[in-house]
Amino acid sequence: MIFVDTSALVKRYIEEPGSEKVRLLMEEADGIAVSRLAYVETLSALVRRRKAIRVSDAEFDLLLQYFRADWENFFVVEMNHDTLQFVDAVIEKHALRGADSIHLSTALCLRNAAKKGITFIASDAELLAAAHRERFPTINPQDS
Repeated sequence: MIFVDTSALVKRYIEEPGSEKVRLLMEEADGIAVSRLAYVETLSALVRRRKAIRVSDAEFDLLLQYFRADWENFFVVEMNHDTLQFVDAVIEKHALRGADSIHLSTALCLRNAAKKGITFIASDAELLAAAHRERFPTINPQDS
């Protein structure tokens, strides 16, 4: 199973360094887990980059449909008491930004509940370093 944070998930929909690798990792994964937060962040990133990606209205509508269809197939980890029980320790130990703390806490909760290996995928070096310190195998799709 892979856990994908927003910095990597956006690459599935917008062409940028690491996009091809994200798509390949997601196609080959036994399961794709995300935090509920990733929906809000990804949708916001897509809409905010709308002008930069230079697509027609129809193409952009298809992109949003593709994202929403994908979302239905992800294993979405809710932000609730179980997940957020890890957030204080994550913030104190790693001094991450708020959203990154939620992504890592979510992955920790999932690993704790699933009792199986989870690879953490992100394009944020600080978040990946914290995930590595938490003993997750990590992948930065921008690395060659």
